[in-house]
Amino acid sequence: MRFFFFVFLLLPACNLFSQSATDTHTLNSAQQIDTSRIVKPSNETITIRERDEEKMEQNLQQFVKLQKEREQKQKRQAYIRIGLGVLLLVVLIVGLTRKKKK
Repeated sequence: MRFFFFVFLLLPACNLFSQSATDTHTLNSAQQIDTSRIVKPSNETITIRERDEEKMEQNLQQFVKLQKEREQKQKRQAYIRIGLGVLLLVVLIVGLTRKKKK
């Protein structure tokens, strides 16, 4: 019973995920459309590219700045946790030594 169920599910899946010749043909025509849209760059497109590059550079600098701020915040939080841990350890040691003296 399980075998038939497995075969029943496997056969449609094989048909569904197989690539036919028509799929490759449509892919090639899509590639041809993309190559046909290539146009010589004009001065306007060059200035647009330069503006885009400047924007990307600014975005990258802002991202690096935010990343450094986040790292500094995480480092500060880690130091606070370490400090609290050391403080609690000192309190534990002091408590245990007082208990031994009584």
